[in-house]
Amino acid sequence: MRAVESNWYRNFLYNLSLTKERYDDAITRSTSGKKLNRLSDNPADMAYVLNLRGKIEQIDQFDQNIASGRAHLTSAESAMNSIQNSLYRVVTLAEQGSSETSSAEGRVIIANEIDQIRDSILNYANTQLNGRYIFSGAATDTIPFEKDPAELPAPDDVIYNGDDNYINIQADFSIQVETNVPGSHFFGVGPLAPAGSVDIFSVLHDLRDALLADNTAAIGAEVTNLGLYQEQ
Repeated sequence: MRAVESNWYRNFLYNLSLTKERYDDAITRSTSGKKLNRLSDNPADMAYVLNLRGKIEQIDQFDQNIASGRAHLTSAESAMNSIQNSLYRVVTLAEQGSSETSSAEGRVIIANEIDQIRDSILNYANTQLNGRYIFSGAATDTIPFEKDPAELPAPDDVIYNGDDNYINIQADFSIQVETNVPGSHFFGVGPLAPAGSVDIFSVLHDLRDALLADNTAAIGAEVTNLGLYQEQ
């Protein structure tokens, strides 16, 4: 009789425990709104759910990457448009300076304005986004352009300090997108510039000097170089 009572007691506890588990599962599903809450609920289905969660996290990361890449490209495009507008002004001034009707004094005034435009383009070339330089290649913590400090007492030639690497973002499971243009490529500055590139800072430097020297032939040559830069 005692053995029967013992078995009955064990069965009672087992059934009580099972009932409690079912009750807890029902409460958990009711409060969470989810059928699967633990791996033990259904290992095969739970593995599928975990896989989906991983993919959702990846997609969220892709969205963040795309937003970051878009912001980078928008900043670069804005700087490039400002530079292009500045160069339109330079072309107009250079054509005025190359005209035989311009005086030496007038060319000095034009030269000074072109020098100011050159400085403004240098500022655009050092555009930052969230504390990172957008034209430094992958070396985004390095200021890309500066007037050569080795030139004393008055630095003038512009040098490039960045690299020629591109920054890629993962925009999808199988798609990578370039989000930058290294400054050496866009501005044609330094040994990292592609072969045959026109160095816009050198062109503006030489154009200014030609205007100051009242040399119409040299002015015309730099106008040609401006056209070559805009075509590259």
